[in-house]
Amino acid sequence: MKPQPPLHNYLVSFDRKIALASSAFVLILLVTISIIASYFQASVSHKNQRQLEEVVVSLLVTSIKGISSSGNFHSRKLIETFVENEPRLSYIMIVSDQGIVNAHSDSGQNEILISKSQLLLMKKVIQSQNSHISKTTYDSESIHQFILPFNSGYQDKTKGTIFVGLSNQYYKSLANDSSTQLLIVIMALTCFSLVFSFYFGKKFGAPVVTMALRFQAILDKSPLTILMNSKKSGLSYRSSQYDQLSKLYPDLLLDQPQDVFENKNEIEEQLHFKNIDEIEKYLYCVSFPLSFDAQGEVIESCSIAMDNTNQIKAETAIRENEETLRTTLNAITNGVITTNSFHQIVHMNSIAEEMLELKLDQIKFQKFHQLFKLSDANLENF
Repeated sequence: MKPQPPLHNYLVSFDRKIALASSAFVLILLVTISIIASYFQASVSHKNQRQLEEVVVSLLVTSIKGISSSGNFHSRKLIETFVENEPRLSYIMIVSDQGIVNAHSDSGQNEILISKSQLLLMKKVIQSQNSHISKTTYDSESIHQFILPFNSGYQDKTKGTIFVGLSNQYYKSLANDSSTQLLIVIMALTCFSLVFSFYFGKKFGAPVVTMALRFQAILDKSPLTILMNSKKSGLSYRSSQYDQLSKLYPDLLLDQPQDVFENKNEIEEQLHFKNIDEIEKYLYCVSFPLSFDAQGEVIESCSIAMDNTNQIKAETAIRENEETLRTTLNAITNGVITTNSFHQIVHMNSIAEEMLELKLDQIKFQKFHQLFKLSDANLENF
């Protein structure tokens, strides 16, 4: 089988390239959307988690305040019950303004002095009368620690602070479940979009490829010799006529593309040579830019060669015949004027110029009957 020219291979895979390009575009778009969606989902989840934590802590503090007046015993029992029944609660402790733990969900922590860092945070909360939220660890577990002023008594004076630790594990589990669901939806959409874009990419690319293949078939059957070159990769297309001529003239159209790339202009050339049978041949060649890059540099060129041997020989024969006719007419002793089919003067010999006292250039292509005032009837018989 005859090997296909490089352009054919490119055109056969053109629809695939369109499909892959559109699929890649959709994939990048979906990945971008996924990242943005994940970010906003995490942001909203974190915000909702914080709001929920604040509500829970507020309810706990309100409940503890309501029973704290009856003494530490009841307060301890209440917070122990809270932590036992709610796994999201890591610990609860009530600390006096002296830093002594009055009640702790872990009974072994009662009546001890809190750490220096906790004491500093407690004083800050008491002075500002605002809650404080921070991340810390408790029993090797990451938690959110809430510290709130603890008011009690008839005058609702600040007696200390309440520390509440909320586990992050539960919320991480919820976030992971939500992220997993989001990922599954994104992957499903991605697969669907890739199949969709690949199918329609091939569908819409097929007419372009078909048209290009038809155009290539026309070029292959054309009597013109066509050569296309890429500045980067070299030869990109050659017609069948070029394959035939290049066997006789190996250097045909090889220099013109480089001149086009350098000068960025169209180049015309008339080649005259003899073939292997010593027969004279003439080729009209033209090379020109096909496409440019962003900087205006030529990146593709096209060269076309046409065998105009018959045309050159015919024009030469016509010129020789005209010269022979002109010599013959000038040798006649009578004045001779020749006209074309439109009755326009195209030639007259020197005798006619002397008789009319006019030069050929003065009356050339003028109507004969207008110049000599002949009627149409007489002109038909002239």
